[in-house]
Amino acid sequence: MAPGANILSLNDDILGIVVAWLPQRDAAKLAMTSRVVGTAARRHFLSSLQLTAPVASIRFRKFMLDEEDGYRLQCLRKLTIHDSNVLYEPPDGYTPLADVLERARNLQTLVPVTSVEEHLADPNGYILGDAIASLRDLRELDLRSVDEEGLDQPSPAYSYIIYWYVACTRNT
Repeated sequence: MAPGANILSLNDDILGIVVAWLPQRDAAKLAMTSRVVGTAARRHFLSSLQLTAPVASIRFRKFMLDEEDGYRLQCLRKLTIHDSNVLYEPPDGYTPLADVLERARNLQTLVPVTSVEEHLADPNGYILGDAIASLRDLRELDLRSVDEEGLDQPSPAYSYIIYWYVACTRNT
């Protein structure tokens, strides 16, 4: 850096590289401090998100879709979905999540957990299954609770997702 130069004089690409080394929590805090650095920090923070489903699905949909320019969805690269610890789960609790997934065109990694995988086996599981299958840039689908027995006789939703995913990975 030239004498008198500072981090604010770096271009967006370089700021993005610098911010990528920060933990997400720090990037979120940095995003609130400056417009210049905040853009790169916000992009890093939004690239990998975690959600508790189905309880937080409605809030997550609102957070991701209530922005006119769709910036949050453009940044999302990895989504990890955790189980909720509540006994009551709304019957359409995964529909808001499906709404987000259908629009998350840059999502590359999806890590669902047991409740999502169980929901895929439900009669309405096709809604979420179709949304997952529509993710054209998806490179990694981590089905953690599927074991060898589950792959022998997968549910129709699983079969659909696995078939689509294998077909797409062969074409790349």
